[in-house]
Amino acid sequence: SKPRRVVKVERKNKGYTSSSSSSSSQDNDKILKKLNSKPKPSNKHPNQHEEGWNPCVVMFVVTAVILMAGMYYFGDYGSYRRMPNAVVTHLSDGTFIPVYDQGKLIKIFTKKQGPIDGERVVLLHGVPVSSFVYRKVQKSLSNLGINAISFDFPGQGLSEKVVSGDYSVHNMAEFVESIAETLQLDSFHLVVHDVAGPIGVEFAIKYPNRVRSLTIANTILDVESFYRPFPMNLLADDLINPILGKIVSSTNSLLAPFNWLSFRLRGSNSISMEEAIAHSYLIGYNDGLDSFISFLKGFDTSSEYNKFLREGLLAMDIPIQMIDVSDDVIPPTQAEYIIKTFKPKYHNVLDSKHFGQEDQPEEFAKHIFNFVNTLPPTPNLPKKREPVYSHGGHDHGHSHGHSHGHEHSHGKKEEHNHGHHIHIHGLSHGKQEYKHDHVHKPGSDHSHGHSHGHHH
Repeated sequence: SKPRRVVKVERKNKGYTSSSSSSSSQDNDKILKKLNSKPKPSNKHPNQHEEGWNPCVVMFVVTAVILMAGMYYFGDYGSYRRMPNAVVTHLSDGTFIPVYDQGKLIKIFTKKQGPIDGERVVLLHGVPVSSFVYRKVQKSLSNLGINAISFDFPGQGLSEKVVSGDYSVHNMAEFVESIAETLQLDSFHLVVHDVAGPIGVEFAIKYPNRVRSLTIANTILDVESFYRPFPMNLLADDLINPILGKIVSSTNSLLAPFNWLSFRLRGSNSISMEEAIAHSYLIGYNDGLDSFISFLKGFDTSSEYNKFLREGLLAMDIPIQMIDVSDDVIPPTQAEYIIKTFKPKYHNVLDSKHFGQEDQPEEFAKHIFNFVNTLPPTPNLPKKREPVYSHGGHDHGHSHGHSHGHEHSHGKKEEHNHGHHIHIHGLSHGKQEYKHDHVHKPGSDHSHGHSHGHHH
């Protein structure tokens, strides 16, 4: 038989060589050419690419960005603009008053709660929260016979923005005076919290006849040593603010737990998810976060202002008490400075985080009530009006008309409220809503505003 040709192939130095027992070297060359033309083996993983991003990573990043954008904007479209029930209740309990700013009227949300003949206490909120933070305290003060009054600073909460864009502490102090003038509050007891401390103290120094006492609740009065906490620095950053601000002010169901957790970590031990959503809504209402950022950037930390507050308050003959908290985001050096410099008559400490109004509202109110009761009563407080009835019959003069006039409280709204009938008109995408209420006098057959009801 014909002898079999054997081809022996050996691998050598990344190539191939051969030896043959037959005489056909030409065939060997063809075989070697084919073998050497095969791709060289690689040590890399089959899924590993030589350069650039892994397509899976790129796809993941792109998908995440799209989902986040949808969550921020499209997901918020319905829920963000829908006023939470807690805010609706807060709105219905208050009213709007007109305050002039550079010759133009802006609407300021105010809330009064308590007997008209009770001692008047004005509660100033910090930022970025609003008068909503005092809702529980006002209820407790009202039950104790105090006429508690709160309002939203311009650009915060439900109030309109200032025309000038000036959110400095100095301008806000002037707004306190304008609001007191509009509400005809000749004198009252003042409560300040958070960054409302320097605002309220500057107001008291400039208008000493209006302030009967000062309650300082974990605030900042050593402004020269004040520095913004890390979260506030992030919010004040022009690059980070558009994203972080959207999250902080969102009521989206996916982001609400984040805001609730933020409150629980540093703000309040007891705040509920619903309450955190209400705070977030009010932070973002009417682009209020912009006003807050403007306030942060314009906060006066000069040594001259520090001296003005210190010397001005020390020169006043005014009773001072302090309500502190056990776990605060404000550095303890601020409380130490207040105690050492101003020597408050009473120093109370609540078992609470920064917002004692949320964690301990009844205790907060009780300290205010006890302090006010140690002082001489305010002269010339309004008196309660006794009911006046018609001669015989059952004519109570009770009007059930719908009031369509904007009640701006140019004077004292001191009559009895027989259950307000409220018309809420959704303006500006359902966010800006105004309360029109009518106030009845017993024995009268008319209401404030244009009453077109029927008379019983």
